[in-house]
Amino acid sequence: MQLESLKNLAKISTTQTPTMQSLYATGNLNKTHATSPVLPILSKVSTGLYAKENCRFKHAEQQAGAIESAKTDKTELRIRLADCKKDILAAQRLRYQLFSEEFGIRCGENGIDADGFDAYCHHLLVEDMASNRIVGTYRMLNAYGAKRCGKHYGQGEFTSPLWRDMGDNLVELGRACIHPDYRTGTALMKLWQGIMDYLGVLSARYAIGYASVSLRDGGANALATQQYLDAHCKPWAGAELKPINPLQLSALTVLEAKASLVAGEPSALIKGYVRMGAFCIGAPAQDPVFNTADFPMLLDMTQLDKRYARHFKVAGTLTSLN
Repeated sequence: MQLESLKNLAKISTTQTPTMQSLYATGNLNKTHATSPVLPILSKVSTGLYAKENCRFKHAEQQAGAIESAKTDKTELRIRLADCKKDILAAQRLRYQLFSEEFGIRCGENGIDADGFDAYCHHLLVEDMASNRIVGTYRMLNAYGAKRCGKHYGQGEFTSPLWRDMGDNLVELGRACIHPDYRTGTALMKLWQGIMDYLGVLSARYAIGYASVSLRDGGANALATQQYLDAHCKPWAGAELKPINPLQLSALTVLEAKASLVAGEPSALIKGYVRMGAFCIGAPAQDPVFNTADFPMLLDMTQLDKRYARHFKVAGTLTSLN
């Protein structure tokens, strides 16, 4: 199944909202979110909401192609955007399965992890072509979606002028997960490829994500992750994100982690951020719902590691994953 291009999505009018919003009216969405249209609709972006950026978004609309891979690798995976209710539910079920298993919490109802932000996001999917199974997902909230939603997800965990200052140049990433059977690196690289292409289509400079580390071990892995980021991340000179609920580790946890080094290596997602040249832009927040430490990570498209920029073909406006 091929994905409708962003250019075609831009042609959706608000008169189609009742039909289109039903694709997203799942899980625990409240009435306000359930009546929201599929977002973003780029034609609305380029015809008034971002008047100063009219030319930029119009160009992105004209250049946008389907975000999918025409070629598959040996594992027969492809990257694409969700374009129907079935796709969204598959991503939400995968999120529920993995978050429940790895974080040890019930993160939704009826086997679905859903929240009010889902309706305002594009959902990136990794699909196993042999089985048509969704094995990875990442959701993306761009500036238009955030304006319609009224806030970014991260504003529930952090305070900062960063969201205001970066404005239309920012895409927020969240709810990343990959099925354990597909964590060899290929699926994660395809997610990164899709993200780079999405940023290129919108000419967005920044991507912000909140890399979660489980606290089921008492915080030892979170501590190891903080030490890794302190040692390997480039210094950030901009506005930091200040956690509303800062991570609190007991003295015993700190001593045990430093003495035994049982925490192991950081997650592939964390290492991926660092290798690409991301900044850690604040102390981690403690999420009591998911029982995680959430590390705020920022990618600046103008400062990507050169190897990854070449690999993802980050130059000018990207239009495909080929």
